[in-house]
Amino acid sequence: MKTIKFLSIAALALVGAMMTGCSSDDDIVNNPQQPVNSNNIVTVKTTISIDNSGDDSGDNDGNTTRALTPHYSGTKLVKTFRAGDQVAVIYTNTNDQTVKATSEELTSRDITNDGKSANFTVTLDNPKAGTVEYVYPAPMANDDGTEASILSQDGTKATLERNFDYAKGSGTMTQAGSTFTLPSVSLTNRFAICTFYIKDIDNVSTLNDVFSQLTISDGTNTYTIAPSGGGNFGNDMIYVAMKPVTAALKATITNGTHTFEKTLTNRTYAANNVYQISMSYPVKCINKSSASIPNNATWLIIGTGEATSNTITIGAGATANLWNVNISAGGSAIACSGNATINLAEGTTNRANGTCGIRIGGSGTTLTINGPGTLYAQSGEYGAAGIGGTDKAAVGNIVINGGEIHATGGYYAAGIGSGHGTGGGYSEPGSCGTITIHGGTIEARGGEGGAGIGAGAGISSYSSITIDGGNVSAYGSISYGAGIGSGGSNTSAGPITISGASTVVNATGATYAAGIGSGDSSPCGNITISGGNITANAGEFGAGIGCGSSASCGNILINGGTIRAWYYDPDDMRNFFADGIGTADGSTCGTITITSAVTEVRTNSAIGGEHVPVGGDYDYCKGTHGTVTVDWDKVIRDWPSE
Repeated sequence: MKTIKFLSIAALALVGAMMTGCSSDDDIVNNPQQPVNSNNIVTVKTTISIDNSGDDSGDNDGNTTRALTPHYSGTKLVKTFRAGDQVAVIYTNTNDQTVKATSEELTSRDITNDGKSANFTVTLDNPKAGTVEYVYPAPMANDDGTEASILSQDGTKATLERNFDYAKGSGTMTQAGSTFTLPSVSLTNRFAICTFYIKDIDNVSTLNDVFSQLTISDGTNTYTIAPSGGGNFGNDMIYVAMKPVTAALKATITNGTHTFEKTLTNRTYAANNVYQISMSYPVKCINKSSASIPNNATWLIIGTGEATSNTITIGAGATANLWNVNISAGGSAIACSGNATINLAEGTTNRANGTCGIRIGGSGTTLTINGPGTLYAQSGEYGAAGIGGTDKAAVGNIVINGGEIHATGGYYAAGIGSGHGTGGGYSEPGSCGTITIHGGTIEARGGEGGAGIGAGAGISSYSSITIDGGNVSAYGSISYGAGIGSGGSNTSAGPITISGASTVVNATGATYAAGIGSGDSSPCGNITISGGNITANAGEFGAGIGCGSSASCGNILINGGTIRAWYYDPDDMRNFFADGIGTADGSTCGTITITSAVTEVRTNSAIGGEHVPVGGDYDYCKGTHGTVTVDWDKVIRDWPSE
């Protein structure tokens, strides 16, 4: 075993009022006689040398555990003292109390023999001859001589050197009159030192700087390693002093949001050795390479915040936890091959920009997005949605439970929903399944012809839209697409249901489209609103809630919530091309029912063609609809001044 030796030379006692002592540069030290007093303070100097012998074989690469400013001499790791080092001496005083004395800090003048020896000075208070113990470094000894705890560390080499790289030895201190002589003692290293690398799933990238805590358990002791100033570890190795053990260590890492555990192979961690340990976790740094998550696996995907062209593929049943990911790709930034889950880590901003921001799986599959982090998903390609389908693709369902989400569709595509489809002789539809929003803050913008939430343009459709929570803002683009509902020239679109007392919805249609309902020359299913604070802004020639131009929708039922349904131009009431709630010119909707359960309904245009201003040369909407049943006591007409 490698050791550090303390070599003590008995001092020459000085007798008489004027006596001087002798010393040498190496081993002879001056021990002046102490004056007689009640404390019997004794100052002792001793020379400590480091034993640098030993082999360089084994899996520790020749390293010993001493962390004293190491440097290499050829292939051998040489340990040296440095200024500021201290040693603790544990001794018994004349009251039979165990006492700790800490040496003075070394200065450069105390260090000799190329750093392998040093002269330490220590002051003993009322000492008693007998057994003494040497503890290096000094903080490893408590004031009562017991061993200090090492269960909490910060993982840095500097702290380990200063506080935890433990060596200890004992011997007998002798006394001749008032002169005390410390024994020559060989110190034995007591701990194993482990240096940990946290690696990604491909064992390529070091990810220490992503995590804020490492916990190592050997079955008896649990070591918690965390940066002393908070935050994450740096990219350097994480240094841990451990008691010798033979065990399968359990290593747990966390960043405060995600936690991963790994059990290492059973082995012996011996004192006087350094072990380099690389641990691979299901984590991927997207800035290093693309990530392909296997079926049913869960990976943490991290980014540096800077854009990368690398992409993410999520296997069937797999989960991607996104952490500051920023993708700007030539294909889909994130592509799902089946049912998939995306979790947005708290406090992170993630960006998915590509031909499709996030392409969901095929028909029958579901993408679920959870917060609380932020996501920007944008399509830069013709026909592809921000979140949903690509051009002429049939894709599955979308469920959003939380987070702050901004989705922008490409040309002819929805912000959230389906991509573009073609008609005529091509007959290549674009479709999306159900779209469900339970919570979060959502902003969705359709591309030209596409809805904010719903369908793209052309032969493009969605199965249904359900919003029962969150704060949702949806915008059709320049022309044809509804804020929430169908895009332009669709062949089919499902019902729209909005509920929830705390739900907030702001929907704005493009020209020829409704705020909530159908786009230009497009259908949508029944529209049911039973709660929330709902604002629907019509595009020119479209209704606030209901039909776009030359379009259709099913029945409209409003039996809860606070509703604001605005005609396009409140300052020009001479040309009513659409209702506030109901139809537009050339359009048809089913029955319109507003019950007394509604808190209030505000509109600046007609409801089903009824209750319009009286007098003047008005050109009223010429759409058709079914039966209109309205509790007019709940309707507030916000007409402009005549």
